[in-house]
Amino acid sequence: MYPQKFIQQKFTRLGMQSAAFCLGLWLIATGPFAGAVDRFVGLQGSNQNTGLTRATAWKTLAHAFGNLNPGDVLTVLPGDYVLRNDPGHTNGRINIHRFGGVTIQGNDSTWTTIRADTPGTVNITGHIVFQGSYIRLQDLTIFGDSQNDEPGILGFDAHHIDILYCEVSNCRGGGINFAHSDSLRLIGNATHHNAAQNPAQHSGISIYQPIRWPDAEQRYWNIYLGHNFSYANYNGVMGAIGITDGNGIILDDSKYTQVGSLNAAHRQRIAGATRYPGRTLIEGNMCNYNGGSGVQIHQSAGATVKNNTCVGNRHFAFLANWHYLNQGQVALTHSLDNHVLNNVLVSDAVVHAFGYGGAPYAASDYDGANNFWEANLLYYKVATSILTDNPATFNRAISVNPQFANEAVYDYRSLAGRGRGVSWTGHVYYDIFGTVVPSGGRNDLGAIQNP
Repeated sequence: MYPQKFIQQKFTRLGMQSAAFCLGLWLIATGPFAGAVDRFVGLQGSNQNTGLTRATAWKTLAHAFGNLNPGDVLTVLPGDYVLRNDPGHTNGRINIHRFGGVTIQGNDSTWTTIRADTPGTVNITGHIVFQGSYIRLQDLTIFGDSQNDEPGILGFDAHHIDILYCEVSNCRGGGINFAHSDSLRLIGNATHHNAAQNPAQHSGISIYQPIRWPDAEQRYWNIYLGHNFSYANYNGVMGAIGITDGNGIILDDSKYTQVGSLNAAHRQRIAGATRYPGRTLIEGNMCNYNGGSGVQIHQSAGATVKNNTCVGNRHFAFLANWHYLNQGQVALTHSLDNHVLNNVLVSDAVVHAFGYGGAPYAASDYDGANNFWEANLLYYKVATSILTDNPATFNRAISVNPQFANEAVYDYRSLAGRGRGVSWTGHVYYDIFGTVVPSGGRNDLGAIQNP
């Protein structure tokens, strides 16, 4: 049903670790923290222990989470943690909160960190759900519970959250999802083979109806999605109006058009606003062979989508409205005031999974306003047209073969995109493998900088 690339493609630890260059200054600014207490949890531990050393580690994640104070650093020792087998879970999920359901609330000098002892050694089967603030998850590998339709990581009514270098896969729902949240940094994660079984139509990474919360740090980018690998996510069951998502990354309804999803507290915080006032940057991601688009901006405003590489997406959608059927590798729908630049967007030769004619488009901008596209490489292995209600949108497109260095092994450096990107004055950019692109320096197209 899908190209063999769905099965073969693997995320690269090198890329996830190298992306740390981009985060370095943030980590210096936010930790370590005065008064932070190191805690440990491991399969060979005991919940009767203090959790203060490796030798006195706690045993279960539920017990460890329940005993965390804001600012603590919880190190998860190597092992396979199956939440359905653990006391304290609910249907294969676990909540990050203190005993009694008290959410963890920090501040700009008090971050709570939950991290693997060594990258790649902590495997959690189940789902992590949380509210709260100033929480960081790092280097965790999460596999979906076979009986739970939730995302692997789900945050709601949360703010100042870092999800760093985690792998989330095989979840019946989405990979990493946030709703009504703010001040998010999702960097260097891998989300793949998610979203197939939830009729609510999930994606690899989803930011839904972001809402501004106080930000003492005064960040310029309020939502930053950078250097993530999101591939082979797709919707396999029909939703209310068909199959709509399964995207690599989606920013969804930051214009608050779906008012039924906003409760009284949300509406009070929004205070009548018709769009999220923060800035969103989606930068340097690899989004390939997803059922939906590589990057989808839906009913949203104020996002910048730059230097992403999106190849072979949009093969698994089913809707009566043809405007949605063959959307682009980057797709804007009912969205305004977005900036799309320096991306490599390649439509694959595979025909739509439901038999509809033609390959998906390289780029699409439907029913939008004031969206600015520039210096994007658009290439079609089969199709020869772009879906847009305003053809002038793509006048600055670079319509050439990307000349990937070695697509067979997923080396997506675009030789044709070398030096053709638009540079931002004052913006130092790091590609997905940590190569620095200085302000005003040569900027290649896509997520990978050429040597």
